[in-house]
Amino acid sequence: MSASCHFAHAQARLQARYADLPAEADWQRLVAARDIATYLEEARAGALRHWVKGFSGESDYHDLERGLRAQLNDSVDLVVRLFPAPWQSAFDWWRWLPTLALLEHLALGHDMPLWVLHDERLVRLLDSEGEIDRSALRAAGADSLIDPRAIHRAGGIGALWHQQWVQRWPRCDTRAIARMHELATLFRTHLDAYRRSPPDRAWTVRQVLRERLRQLFHLRLLQPAAGFIYLGLITVDLERLRRALIDRLLFRAEIP
Repeated sequence: MSASCHFAHAQARLQARYADLPAEADWQRLVAARDIATYLEEARAGALRHWVKGFSGESDYHDLERGLRAQLNDSVDLVVRLFPAPWQSAFDWWRWLPTLALLEHLALGHDMPLWVLHDERLVRLLDSEGEIDRSALRAAGADSLIDPRAIHRAGGIGALWHQQWVQRWPRCDTRAIARMHELATLFRTHLDAYRRSPPDRAWTVRQVLRERLRQLFHLRLLQPAAGFIYLGLITVDLERLRRALIDRLLFRAEIP
C-alpha cells in the first residue's frame, strides 16, 4: 500500500506558521542596528522574536551557532509531528544539514572541535572518550556521513546527504513524488549556484531561492513537498539571521 499523501491537518498548521515568518520589511527594520545587543532588542519586538529569545548581547559565536541549530531542530520536530509516519524519516533527515561541515571535518580525520561538547544534541553522538560514536550515528542512520569513501563516491557530503534524503521518501502517488523531485532539483540548482557565486552575491542567490520557495508553498498545498518547502524557508531565514548576528558580533569585537 502506498504511503499516505493526505496532509490537510499538516497543511493548516504549516500555513499558520508560514504566516508568522519574517517579511522583508521585518529584516529591513533591523538593518540600522550596528551592534548585537541593539539588534536583539529590536528583533524581540518583531517577527524574529521567537528566534532570538535565547540570545543576549553577551552571546558569543558558539552560543549563536548552537542556538540557531536548536531553532532549526525545533522546526524539524514540528514538521515530523505533523506529517504521517511514512514521511517522518525524510523530514527527520533535515536535522543533519547544519552539521554537515562538522561531519565532513571528522570524515577527513580532523580532531573533534571542543565546542561540540557544549551542544546538547551533538554531545549525544560522542563516546565516553569524547570521540564520535559510530554506533550512535549508525542508530541514527547517519554513519555514512562520516565515511570518506561514501562522501567521495557521491561527489561531496552535500550530495551524499541529498541522495539519502531521496532514499527516505516513501512510496506515494506519482504526482506527489514528481513534485518532490522538482523540489530536489531546485535545491541542487541553488547549491550549485551558491558555490559558484562570489561572497558579495551569496545572499542574492539565497533571496532567489527564498522567493521561489515562497511561491511554491502556495502551489503545493496538501502535498508532502509543502513540509520541505517550509523547512527550506526556515533554513534560509535562520542563515540570514546567523549572518546578521555574527556580523554584529564581529563589529563588537573590533570596538577598543
